[in-house]
Amino acid sequence: METQHWEIASLAFTHSLLQGATLFAELCQRHPGKYRPTQVRTLQRHIAQWRAQHGPEREVIFEQVHVPGERAQSDFTHMSDLQVTINGQAFPHLLYHLVLTYSNVEAVRVCFGETFEALAEGIEQALWQIGGVPGRVGTRRVAI
Repeated sequence: METQHWEIASLAFTHSLLQGATLFAELCQRHPGKYRPTQVRTLQRHIAQWRAQHGPEREVIFEQVHVPGERAQSDFTHMSDLQVTINGQAFPHLLYHLVLTYSNVEAVRVCFGETFEALAEGIEQALWQIGGVPGRVGTRRVAI
């Protein structure tokens, strides 16, 4: 009996796409008359449990569900890489950027540092621009 367990575990591991019914058919073919068709569900449960504990890792995905008016995200973006000039003079600056996560409506404001004041002014102007206030506004970082 122990040998059959290792046979199935080995098949389930090396052929992770094989279903329990297929593995049961293979087991019945290797050991004729030993198993009843009613035992397939038990084997399927054992295989599912074994794969959960010892099988290959699965990618974990956290679905993002965006609800209208619920959330906005914001951040500062350094613009120096673009080498913007005004009348031939370098214009070193940042942008405060806010986006509504559901509709992707955006608002942008030029600022000159990642400060609390720039954040507060950026949020205030952005909310006026978009014409409302979302339930939450998140930001990654602010240098105070």
